[in-house]
Amino acid sequence: MAVGAGKTGAVRLLFEAGAEPWPLTVFNRPPLSMPSARLRLKVVKPFVAHVEARRERRAAAHTEQMEVKIRRKSTSSDGNNVEAATGGGVEEDRNQLSEALLITASWGEERVVALLLDAGAGKNYPDARGDTLLLDAGACHLNSGADPTVVGGSYGTLLGAAALRAPVDTLDFVLGKGPGDGGVGLSVTMTGREGRNAAHMAIARKDGGNAQDTMDKLELLTGCDGGANPLGALDHIGRRPLHLAAAAGRTAVVMYLLNRGEDGHINDADADDWTPCGRTFSATAGAATNAQLRPLL
Repeated sequence: MAVGAGKTGAVRLLFEAGAEPWPLTVFNRPPLSMPSARLRLKVVKPFVAHVEARRERRAAAHTEQMEVKIRRKSTSSDGNNVEAATGGGVEEDRNQLSEALLITASWGEERVVALLLDAGAGKNYPDARGDTLLLDAGACHLNSGADPTVVGGSYGTLLGAAALRAPVDTLDFVLGKGPGDGGVGLSVTMTGREGRNAAHMAIARKDGGNAQDTMDKLELLTGCDGGANPLGALDHIGRRPLHLAAAAGRTAVVMYLLNRGEDGHINDADADDWTPCGRTFSATAGAATNAQLRPLL
């Protein structure tokens, strides 16, 4: 070991003491081995637990900082106080606050969403992209009242953000009776700029999503607003949620929609005028499987 480590002084002392040179060569080193079970129990497992605990503490601290910052904004008496508290301009502050409204909805942070709404996020004010996500241009008070019904951004609406990315519990929170009753109180018929409602958004996850999660969301959506049917709504190019599910190859969701009474032979209302079956065949470049096509025939 001493030779491999380059400790010439130690080697000289060993030779003077009568040690044989061969055991010291790198060729006779014992092979490296994995940590023993006892070592893993005493060192590795506590270290992993420490890392996980630290990650949880940092996440909790981040959420707490967000809550404190939001409360500070909501209690500011004028725009100057907001600017001093955040270190930036009022418009920049409104940008961040309103963007956070949709982002945290997609994360499933019901508590932070509620605080953002209380702080006034979501007022109509166009940002650089032309989205109407931001606070009213004439309002300096961030506690002037929230408008969660604005349309804009990547998710379309607050309801669309919850349907697309968040857990079912967050979608339920967004559809609740209202802030005073433990919810936001949005209508299930609410649509974004592309005419897509929450049912469209729940199905339209680019990564395919989780079939059971999507079906749970659709079950929740169809039980709201006194029998409103979001499953029969058309988006801006005339597609129902069933068309989107078929085009994405989501067989389990297609079966769920058909079992709820959706018609697999109904055409798109757009120029293509395709049925869900044709939409599936086109989206898969003709490689649709029997499992994907059979329910639609």
